[in-house]
Amino acid sequence: MTEIPEMSSRGSHTPAGTLSDTAAWMASFRAQESARRDRRIDDPYAARFAKNLSGRFAHRGQLAADMVVQRTVVFDELILKTIAEHAIDCVINIAAGYDTRPYRLQLPERVVWFDTDLPDLTTRKKELLDDATPKCAVEFRNLDLREAGQLAAILEDANRRASRALVITEGLLLYLPEDSVRGLAETLGLHPNVSVWLTDLMSPAARFFMNRAAARHLDHIGEILRFAPRNGPAFFAPYGWTPESVHPAFRVMQRIDRNSNPMIGAVLGAAKLFAPASLDGTVLLRRL
Repeated sequence: MTEIPEMSSRGSHTPAGTLSDTAAWMASFRAQESARRDRRIDDPYAARFAKNLSGRFAHRGQLAADMVVQRTVVFDELILKTIAEHAIDCVINIAAGYDTRPYRLQLPERVVWFDTDLPDLTTRKKELLDDATPKCAVEFRNLDLREAGQLAAILEDANRRASRALVITEGLLLYLPEDSVRGLAETLGLHPNVSVWLTDLMSPAARFFMNRAAARHLDHIGEILRFAPRNGPAFFAPYGWTPESVHPAFRVMQRIDRNSNPMIGAVLGAAKLFAPASLDGTVLLRRL
């Protein structure tokens, strides 16, 4: 497998500061949405993780908030739907950050949920969820994506124990170079019981605009977003994965009434001019 660089602060800047800050930033958007009367998600634990958010992430643009909320909504929906329709008994959340779905979604008890991330982040997460009761079995696994063998071991364990496993990479691929995404797709394909993969994608045009925004608000740390395939979900076909369903971000935002920033339409509309087959949104992939 091609090495997949992990996103920690050890030795260098991460795509957005430190990994824990990035995870807390995403949690802050979920907490903000959960506090609304017309909330589209209900994450009672998100505020715990957002409490100590670094000041450099204090900027909370409406575009970023809407994108995170729509992604959370569609991931929630597809996880529940996929578990039911594909008889999933194992979920592997790669680089889970401060995701709390095993605690807030009505998951079947039969499901084993692998929550994987760097040791420090995982330890902090377990501490903050100590009083919470998960809806299914949760196993926390340390995972450093620079070490290909660690991910392989987790996948082998899941393949051995599960009849059908769902892999989640939420908010991960966009930070990785193309070779690393290719390596991940190949590695997942080596495990027969890993049958469904849920991920989000970014278009080349949206990557351009988002990197410019990040440079303004995150200390000019450079181009933090990398993976934005011009051919969208078709990128994964050579590695044994085909789209089962595709969910463009702008359509989801319209459906849930979270498209208040006019810039969203302009950015995502421009994406189609540069790469008509690309996608800003979520795709559910299944094995060919």
